[in-house]
Amino acid sequence: MDPVNEHLEIADLIAKHFNGRQTAHEAAELEAWINAAADHQRLWEQLNDDAKLREQMLAMPDTGSTGDAWRRLQPRLVAERPRPHIAYRVFLYAAAIAGMLLGAGGLVYLMLHRPDNAAPAAVAEVNAPAATPDVHSRSKARLILGNGKVIALKNEEEQTFTEEDGTRITTSGTLLSYSPGSAAAAPVYNTLEIPRGGEYKVMLPDSSVVWMNAASSLRFLTRFNGNRREVDLSGEAYFEVAENKSKPFIVNINNISITVTGTQFNIKGYPDEPYINTTLVEGGVELRTTVHPGAKPVLLRPGYQAVWADSRMTVKEAYLEEALAWKNGLFVFRSEPVGSIMRKLSRWYDVEVKYPDTSLSNIRFTGTIRKYASIQQVLKMLALTQKVTFRMDDKRVTVLKADNQ
Repeated sequence: MDPVNEHLEIADLIAKHFNGRQTAHEAAELEAWINAAADHQRLWEQLNDDAKLREQMLAMPDTGSTGDAWRRLQPRLVAERPRPHIAYRVFLYAAAIAGMLLGAGGLVYLMLHRPDNAAPAAVAEVNAPAATPDVHSRSKARLILGNGKVIALKNEEEQTFTEEDGTRITTSGTLLSYSPGSAAAAPVYNTLEIPRGGEYKVMLPDSSVVWMNAASSLRFLTRFNGNRREVDLSGEAYFEVAENKSKPFIVNINNISITVTGTQFNIKGYPDEPYINTTLVEGGVELRTTVHPGAKPVLLRPGYQAVWADSRMTVKEAYLEEALAWKNGLFVFRSEPVGSIMRKLSRWYDVEVKYPDTSLSNIRFTGTIRKYASIQQVLKMLALTQKVTFRMDDKRVTVLKADNQ
């Protein structure tokens, strides 16, 4: 058997293992392969460690094309839909096998979501060298002081300001931080605004740290007086809240209020999205809505996500890799409609998106793409699925039906 076919057979056995569809004979074959060489054992350990596997996937160099191999493997990968809690792992092992067994890198695996009786999904692979993340070029923001003065934050130099209440504000690299002034002076509100195509981080007066995504804003006091710490958010942010049980931390976004004492969580609530997602990583949060003031608050546990949509709150198990992808320099799509994907790309690359055929916005993709790649690279990856194509004129992207459709 040639090496490529052998690798495809092993990939098929691994797919069946993670899908729970493996026979006793196939399990024995896989175990024999794992024990046959130290390299196989190391690969197997990586396939069962999401963090190592993600690192391997992101580090893969560009060494060649695996299109033919993937087209042969893909129908078997998607013949049986994986259960939700293993879908992400199935994607990751596919990328790792491409890099470690087939010897090719720079690959992005994109799969069209399909009903059980639909045609097999499409696989897209890209051989262009991966873009080097350039966090600093994206780290841009503007700060609105209490008197209305607007300051453009620069990441290439340290800046220092003093607010009217004596608070010392400094920027260092990509971080904005606060050192409270005299307790006798009344605190003032500051607003940190992140433009489309930007990102920034702020350390609040209580030492809580907030990562801000593109097209987002955060309004907060220069000093948290009284018995609560309260901020107003628009857009998306990841919070690491400094613990203080006597002074709860409250995030207000639209008509939702999230209360914590010390925890890590992500909130996404853009004005152009039909929902507000709160994803809890660590600790605990309590969610209330002003729409139903008498309703019982929703308590969220780590690893779960609260979704506010259509004036009601639902709780479900979270896919943390997807929810936190933006903070980790990735786009992760899990059966996500083109419309939602293009809204993300629009905010990050500061482009306008048009649909001559609005039905195209409902096509779904699964995959992972580096966030710091150029928009041309990202669109090329999506177009390789042969379901949609794109025309770009300056800062306008038009989504079109692929010629073969």
